[in-house]
Amino acid sequence: MFLTWTPSALAARRMGLMATAIFCASLLAHVLTFLPSPPFLGWAWPLHVATFVPFGAMIFALPTRLSLSARKEGEGWLAWNARRQLDSQAAYIRLVALVPPMVTVLAGMLTAYVFVAFFANLGLMATPDEAAQDQIGIRLFSGHWMIFSMMPAIYFMFVEPRARAEEAEDDASPTD
Repeated sequence: MFLTWTPSALAARRMGLMATAIFCASLLAHVLTFLPSPPFLGWAWPLHVATFVPFGAMIFALPTRLSLSARKEGEGWLAWNARRQLDSQAAYIRLVALVPPMVTVLAGMLTAYVFVAFFANLGLMATPDEAAQDQIGIRLFSGHWMIFSMMPAIYFMFVEPRARAEEAEDDASPTD
């Protein structure tokens, strides 16, 4: 099995808050790049590393929610892989259903904005002005920081607690 992490409720909450704080700082850095003469944005570059702390935690926590099945005795590799693909699609659909609809819409809108803004600003990097290049560089990176911090914020603030609550309900309900 892969290296996984099952966060406690407190750890999930802390990761969600950390991801939210990183998202807000990334958003601030992104907005500041649109000012005519932005303040010094050297403080923003550590966000590049900080973003991957909650994102990495989410990557290790996610397999515990997918519960993919192991290969059965005598089952061919292709059949097992096809079954795992179907299992994982169903698991992802179940996890996405735990996210409030408005959060899903806002996340989709942010993702579309970052995609468009990235390609719209990429051509501006050819400017000979070094200060403008730094400003545009932070604008390009901060969009990615927002995406890579938004995903774990959503996961740890919505998916993890709701999945935990569903498991508690399933454990509490009488079995036939």
